[in-house]
Amino acid sequence: MTYRDTMTSPATQVLPDNGTSGIGSLVDHTVRNIDIDWETMEGATNYEWQCSYSTDFSNIPAGFNGTISVSHIRLPTLEPATTYYWRVRACAPVHSPWSPKWSLTTSMDTEGVNLKPETPTAGAESVSIKPVFQWTAVIGAEAYELLVATDAYFTHPVIVKINEYSLNTNAWQCDVSLDYETTYYWKVRATSSSTYSTWSSASVFTTEKAPATDESPPAEEPEITTPIEDSLMALTPPKNINLLPSSSPSEQIIIIPQATPVPTTIINQLPEMPAWLIYLIGGLFGIVFLALLIVLVIVLKIKRF
Repeated sequence: MTYRDTMTSPATQVLPDNGTSGIGSLVDHTVRNIDIDWETMEGATNYEWQCSYSTDFSNIPAGFNGTISVSHIRLPTLEPATTYYWRVRACAPVHSPWSPKWSLTTSMDTEGVNLKPETPTAGAESVSIKPVFQWTAVIGAEAYELLVATDAYFTHPVIVKINEYSLNTNAWQCDVSLDYETTYYWKVRATSSSTYSTWSSASVFTTEKAPATDESPPAEEPEITTPIEDSLMALTPPKNINLLPSSSPSEQIIIIPQATPVPTTIINQLPEMPAWLIYLIGGLFGIVFLALLIVLVIVLKIKRF
């Protein structure tokens, strides 16, 4: 017969994960509804658990330890924004080694000033595509985290300001252009160096319509005409133009001397005659001359007879 001692190994913790921050529900400036959970150990009938402010568990507050027959327990009321350490072991039928020390940090207290979105207001329409987000400030907050999405579940947020991208103040001018005529949801939470608050309730707004494009042609500039009389009065006569007095004071007679005609030489330029045409014409003249010579000889012979 073989006996296997299952109490030589420590218990295995499950939830919450080691180092978890911002957990619990705020009720009257206290944090509640935090459960710790571990794996059951073969052969164990009871477990002992401890929760403390210190890592050595030298000072355990009243109600922060006990024994239980199941592998989970709800912790007593905790303080906001506080780090606690917890561990567990089997205590019956024999004691097992203690589990490793895990930590958790409770949520920040935002009940004094209810953390909620303020601007854009809930249900606002025609909001700028680069709005200013503003929310209530929380005492003790070192930064704020912001999420903006097109769905109420924030499955695919379009703006993520968390961790190293968190915001130092409770207002932020959006530096990206949102889509026109689109509904957006947004929420915030306060953070400190060790923990953060729960997320605020989500607020919703709708962006403005796209501006209309002006396709009308540009207005034509009116044509400005100057009266002839004013133009003539404004001109300074050239040296070869004489102004004669007139009976009317507003009129003047302008004598413009006739221009001297300039002789124009017209040079007719004929296109250059090709060489073959010159030879052809010369040949034709030669044939005609020869024909006339033959006719003349024939006529002379006829006269002799």
